[in-house]
Amino acid sequence: IDKWKQNNALVCGVPSSGINFGLGFANSLGLEYSQFLKKRADYPWRTFILGSNDKRLEACRKKFIVEGDDIKDKIIILIDDSIVRGNTVSYLIKYIKQFNPSEIHFISGSPPIKYPCNYGVDFPDIEELIANRIPVEKLADHYEIDSLTYLDVEKLMDTKNNVCNACFTGNYMF
Repeated sequence: IDKWKQNNALVCGVPSSGINFGLGFANSLGLEYSQFLKKRADYPWRTFILGSNDKRLEACRKKFIVEGDDIKDKIIILIDDSIVRGNTVSYLIKYIKQFNPSEIHFISGSPPIKYPCNYGVDFPDIEELIANRIPVEKLADHYEIDSLTYLDVEKLMDTKNNVCNACFTGNYMF
């Protein structure tokens, strides 16, 4: 964190799901927040619910815009609410690298998703979840970034009692 402060790191939330996480993170650590990653106003869908990887990647290309003038040679801390299959993270990192930041760190506002949701969220089969295909400690290398951090499931449970955590732990309430 000290290195981030000394080097004027920029925090950016992935639209729209990571913006509140990013703002809270930046505010709590006294880091600069910059919404250099934007979602096109005419793109309303969530990419993770589309039927194939090709459709999801095409949706990412249509969905996001980077205003990259201010990120060259900066430490970038990108924050989203979760990582499901990993397609969006992979696309965004490649896209942001085109603007030559000095470092990229990714933070997930949830623990690794390892199990399907049986309560109405359209998560994929267990084999499609990135946290089941690649060990969490190797994901930063997989994405070729400086670090990747997930919220710890115990810390999540400490914040609120009776939170459904089935997609993180496999412990289903019903």
